[in-house]
Amino acid sequence: MCYRISLTKENTNFDVLPVALIKNYPLEKRYYKPYTQAKLCFSSDGLSCQLMAFEAIPEKNSQLKLVLCFETDLPFIVDIYSDNRKTAKIGETDVEDEVKFHFFNGEDLQGKYWGANITLDNSAIKKYFNDFVIANNKKISGNIFKLCENGEKVHYGSLYPVDFKSKNPYEQYGEFIITDY
Repeated sequence: MCYRISLTKENTNFDVLPVALIKNYPLEKRYYKPYTQAKLCFSSDGLSCQLMAFEAIPEKNSQLKLVLCFETDLPFIVDIYSDNRKTAKIGETDVEDEVKFHFFNGEDLQGKYWGANITLDNSAIKKYFNDFVIANNKKISGNIFKLCENGEKVHYGSLYPVDFKSKNPYEQYGEFIITDY
């Protein structure tokens, strides 16, 4: 089943967007698998994404990764960390200055959480993916990951199933469909 990226002409409202759950943790049940979610939307702002992990005490290297391919071989890759570090690239080009990040953390009935709202504005989409047309039923490929590759609570999770033992696990994608509700 593919995740549907909402398409709206209004500003992004994360409260009404469908949730993508990162639940493919290819480890035994006893291992650490934090509840993690993402929400994506194309709006008047551009591409907006909310990445959120529920972890009572996240490790410094606790990471969320978004990878999207807009009909090119150049993926848009964003990494955020629980200590507010961040990277953003399109292919090998650093685009961190062209991406808006808003980090947050808090606590609700589900527990403590951390994450970020991320926006790649329409001008950057046009600049790097000039042939890409944002339209209803348009398909793009990608994946979303929850990782901690070194530390006490090592874990690897993804939206779409991935073989994390392969040479390039972050290049294994599923399908996203832009949907105008």
